[in-house]
Amino acid sequence: MENPNETKTPETRCPGARASFRDFKGVFFLIVACLLVMGFIWYFSEVLDVINHYLGYLSAVIYGVFIAFLLNPVFVFFEPKLKNRYKKSKHEKVRQKAEVKAKRWSIAIATVIGVLVIAVLIMLIIPQVLNSVVTLGEEAPRLITKVSQKLEKLNADRSWAGAFQKYIDAALDSLEIWITETLVPKATTAVISLTSAAFSVLMFVANFFIGIVIAVYVLKEKNSFVAWGKKLSFAFFKPETANLIIDTARHGNKIFGGFLLGALINSAIVGVICFLFNVIAGIPYPLLVATIIGITNIIPFFGPFLGAIPSAFIIVLIDPIKALIFLAFVLILNQIEGNIITPRILGNITGISEFWVTFALLFFGAMFGVFGMIMGVPILAVISYVFTKLVDKHMVKKELSAETMFYLEVDRYNSDENNFAMIDRKKLEEEKNKKKRFHPKSDRLLRWYASFKGRFTKK
Repeated sequence: MENPNETKTPETRCPGARASFRDFKGVFFLIVACLLVMGFIWYFSEVLDVINHYLGYLSAVIYGVFIAFLLNPVFVFFEPKLKNRYKKSKHEKVRQKAEVKAKRWSIAIATVIGVLVIAVLIMLIIPQVLNSVVTLGEEAPRLITKVSQKLEKLNADRSWAGAFQKYIDAALDSLEIWITETLVPKATTAVISLTSAAFSVLMFVANFFIGIVIAVYVLKEKNSFVAWGKKLSFAFFKPETANLIIDTARHGNKIFGGFLLGALINSAIVGVICFLFNVIAGIPYPLLVATIIGITNIIPFFGPFLGAIPSAFIIVLIDPIKALIFLAFVLILNQIEGNIITPRILGNITGISEFWVTFALLFFGAMFGVFGMIMGVPILAVISYVFTKLVDKHMVKKELSAETMFYLEVDRYNSDENNFAMIDRKKLEEEKNKKKRFHPKSDRLLRWYASFKGRFTKK
């Protein structure tokens, strides 16, 4: 019997009201999330332009964080060694400030090493590359004339080259018309564009050097950033979710750090090998070609081929035979790099298969261009890590095995017995052999053969 003095809450008035509200709220947020994702995909280019516009104001900060990320392994390598050395000092004041001194000197050493590497690259590579580009530009008319003469000679020897020669002549005529009627009248616009490009280069250099200063501050405040990240995770999320966020950050730092550092070392080795081969084989513009191959090698899988196409085009204008030799070398170098150099340097850092590597390159490359091709593999590796953790968490809650390959032999789940029924390979093999043995057509053939044999025996 109901108590008239009892205060009825919404739950007591309607027991299913709260559950219905929760379900409705979940569906509502799901619809909103789907609409936001659809809007982001539909207006992706506009959203990306807005993001790039506002990120442009933070270019120096982004450069600083990226530089600090690259210098962090050097900082981590020297800090504990210097700290132990300062703690063993004979002076009490030095021992008391061992941690501070070790951090400062480690930051200084890492920064000096980074600046020296950049300076060496600028002094050794960039002038030679620019010289090669200028020389190539000066020789371009002569090379075009040489190619045209070869095509004319080929046209005189073989009739099938006539149509091809027409296309070449038409292309050269179009190029001449474009230079005389379009390029020259727009010289003023070209000067303005060059001025704008020079200003952009100056802004990049300024932001880069400001980024080096910011990188020093980031390395100095690294422990504070880590502590605040953990604090905010536990403040705004459940402990389980916060643990997942922290584990993902650690795993992502390991993947991104190892991938970027390994990719840079790998590309440097490939570039040096390519340069040595170019010098030995007499390939034109050896440093320019090696630089192109080394830079594009940062992109996994497709990188060497992307670099080989423009390099081979430069070489074929001068010596087609050497272009073929170069392409054969790139194929061999790609096999050596993929099977020997990369496994030694990168190992199994990403933890994803070749299929997902190719998927990441194609998907993120289409979405974000070159940046997506470079960073797509580690990004997908982090996403795969989080997805695997969430799936394993649900499997453990259901008291099921989290081992993926275990489910390869699973046939179905028996709800009555609360266990998995595994595939009986032996039984399937027996049924397969039985079908072969007693197949209707084969059975008729056997009977016909037996009757024929009996008749022949009787005769």
